[in-house]
Amino acid sequence: MFAVPCSAFKGFRFPPEIIVLAVRWYLRYGLSYRDLEELLAERGVEVDHVSVFRWVQCFTPLLADAARLCRHSVGDRWFVDETYVKVAGRWRYVYRAVDQHGQIIDVFVSPRRETRVARRFFETTLGAHCEPVEVVTDLAPALRAAIEELMPGAFHNTEQYANNRIEADHGRLKARLRPMRGLKRDHTARVIIRGHALMQNIRRGHYELGVEARTHRRVATAFIELARTIRTDTDRSFGLARADPTQRNRAAGSKHVALRHDAFRAYADYMETPAFLAGVEGLLTLARSEPTAVMCSESVWWRCHRRLLADHLMLVRSIQVVHLMHDGRLTLHAPTEGVRLADGALVYDVGITPPLSVN
Repeated sequence: MFAVPCSAFKGFRFPPEIIVLAVRWYLRYGLSYRDLEELLAERGVEVDHVSVFRWVQCFTPLLADAARLCRHSVGDRWFVDETYVKVAGRWRYVYRAVDQHGQIIDVFVSPRRETRVARRFFETTLGAHCEPVEVVTDLAPALRAAIEELMPGAFHNTEQYANNRIEADHGRLKARLRPMRGLKRDHTARVIIRGHALMQNIRRGHYELGVEARTHRRVATAFIELARTIRTDTDRSFGLARADPTQRNRAAGSKHVALRHDAFRAYADYMETPAFLAGVEGLLTLARSEPTAVMCSESVWWRCHRRLLADHLMLVRSIQVVHLMHDGRLTLHAPTEGVRLADGALVYDVGITPPLSVN
């Protein structure tokens, strides 16, 4: 068993251990909600399959959001394609991108297949990741137009069979959806497809999660670590975090809406003040004279304000930032998802216009 802060699961009848276990099983294996109901009943847990559905819909987005700061940098060669799923009897288009290492970069669900949708998919993806050197696609006109507009410097590869990597990866998603009795709503489809991408990336080792566990225990350990990071009260309908009352006044009017926690929003606002800029100049002056490290009581950088400082140094000052991990490895900083550079300052607001991309 493991300890999870109760506030994240407040109002739910079952303990966090049972909820996280059910969500993990559903995302990992080809099980239906009724299959999970039966498996849990065999272990002495009497729960209705509708409750399991609600757990998956509520906690999958929270787990995915908590994991994005632990994610490894994506590669510079992207394989992009769209596939199809049926939602309430109607076809939906799922844009997906993976890199040369097999990491799922982003997914996006849309009722249409057109240039406007392809452009939005790439805009959201580029807002979270650096521009690739090469983009491999099929001959779809919408993808070609979006790439020429948004990534003119990238090589667009449309050779036959070059896109087999993403075509084969579609099969993993289809295999997971097959045991279901069909997706009923677009929101449900987005949550499930996003959760599938999270699970695949954890299994393939693309997150700094479960790194000390054995391979067959990586997923279970990763979900335990993620569950411990969900610390705020949760809206049971859609998994939306409610603001901490002590921070609400400082961050209520913040423009940095891509940051979930009000404390981070308030610090992002502070980064625009002369006091912060003067502090950065002092830090850089010290770094020019001797090796310098920024440290904090937080054990990992993605849970600390250090990540916002690193964003400023990398994107505004064009300074390379590396993080010292627990095992001695040095990892290159990846900009926080949702950040953009505007008039020499950072704004965290990319991808916050509904309906959201599934990242």
